[in-house]
Parts: sequence; structure tokens; C-alpha cells
Amino acid sequence: MKITVEVKLKSKKYGIKKLTETSYVVYTYKPPEKNQANEDVIKQLARYFDVSKSQVEILLGKTITSKIIEIDLTKN
Repeated sequence: MKITVEVKLKSKKYGIKKLTETSYVVYTYKPPEKNQANEDVIKQLARYFDVSKSQVEILLGKTITSKIIEIDLTKN
């Protein structure tokens, strides 16, 4: 499953807001330095979709706030 994600960095909120079936906003406290924000986004999405972190991959947008993410829902 591919989704688009808009990341809100250093946000006062924390969590995920679903906009459409394939579009989400992820709020994180983490800064973009040292990949901290991307790691937190992966962690939050894995928890949200009830999959392991290894099943969540950032395909495009590792250095910007708009991302395309693949979530493998087939693994157990």
C-alpha cells in the first residue's frame, strides 16, 4: 500500500491524522537532524497500521516533509 504523508516537524501535537484513504499528516516532536524525524514517522506509521517498522519504507522524500511511503501489509 502506498500513501502520501505530510510531516509536521517539531510540532506541539503528536500523532497521525488521516485525510483520505491514501493521504495522512504525521505530527512529530522530533527535529529533522540525524534522521530523527523520519525514524519517528516510520515508528508512528508502523504502530498505526499494526505492522513492524521493517514493513514501512520511505520511497520518496527522505529529505523533505512531503513523502511517499510504502507499507507492506502482507507480512505477519
